[in-house]
Amino acid sequence: MIAVISVGVSLSFGGIRKSTAFNEHQTRVVEVIQKARGLSLSHRVHNNEPIDHYKLGLYRYKAILTSDGPGGVELIDEFKFDTTVWDIEIDVPIDVYYFPPYGDICFTPNCDGTDPTSKTINLYSTSDPNYITEITIDVYGGFPEIDENP
Repeated sequence: MIAVISVGVSLSFGGIRKSTAFNEHQTRVVEVIQKARGLSLSHRVHNNEPIDHYKLGLYRYKAILTSDGPGGVELIDEFKFDTTVWDIEIDVPIDVYYFPPYGDICFTPNCDGTDPTSKTINLYSTSDPNYITEITIDVYGGFPEIDENP
């Protein structure tokens, strides 16, 4: 009887650990997106020169934010997924470009007018289909729209 209870408690803690890890990754990805949008609305300078644009890369196992200006490319934030805890990844890698000072958004570096108005990624677990979040970035708002039940 004690063995059965021990297994039940162990499975329960395993589920809590997975849920916590997934929520943490989702929060950090959204945080980096919001940071990119916030910085593009600021008037930051690098070596006394204004920043040309911010590039947000959302890739399979990481989110990376850089600025690009006359002083070159500068790493601002990087979040690498902890794959030792659980198999969480992004399905389709995208790049998002944020242009100061008004926070204009494009999905190509030259904003040639052929960009789509939004892009969507899925943050998910490859081993448990119950853990998936759809995150959409729209060029008109710039903030992530989250759907936890896509």
